[in-house]
Amino acid sequence: LEMVTQNMGAGLAFISKDYHTLWANNVLKRIFGDVEGKPCYSTYNPKAEVCPRCGVQEVFEKGSEKVVHEQEGKDIEGNTIWSEIIATPIKDKDGNITAALELVIPITERKRAEEALKQSEERYRAVANSAIDSIITIDNAGIIIGWNQGAEHTFGFNETEILGQSLDILMP
Repeated sequence: LEMVTQNMGAGLAFISKDYHTLWANNVLKRIFGDVEGKPCYSTYNPKAEVCPRCGVQEVFEKGSEKVVHEQEGKDIEGNTIWSEIIATPIKDKDGNITAALELVIPITERKRAEEALKQSEERYRAVANSAIDSIITIDNAGIIIGWNQGAEHTFGFNETEILGQSLDILMP
């Protein structure tokens, strides 16, 4: 189990019903330090109580079979990291939930790329909106997804009226 989780680069932990880490693989230990035997909410996120939107809590309290969410946190060195966390129940032979399994997938690089893309889109919009020429953006199906003030002036449609329409509305 350790070798498999190590090679796939994901963290794995077993969490008790009192929210203590029963076991964690080396991936999690490298990110968060010595976590075994400690409350998960104080080691993975320095909190005094169970984290908001905690997937493990939902597994324990609602009996959910799978809870997936993204979470921002800090690693052992204080760096901001992002993880996708998948919480699932661990059950005994009678079907009673005895613990929870958390799979922690690092997504920090993806989050950075999303933020860079968002900033690029904002810069594009600022340039497009300041242009006096008509700038219209369409998707692969010919649906209008971008519309600047120059296009509004040229064609007479405001952005609310035109977004989501086919380009054919402008040039039949």
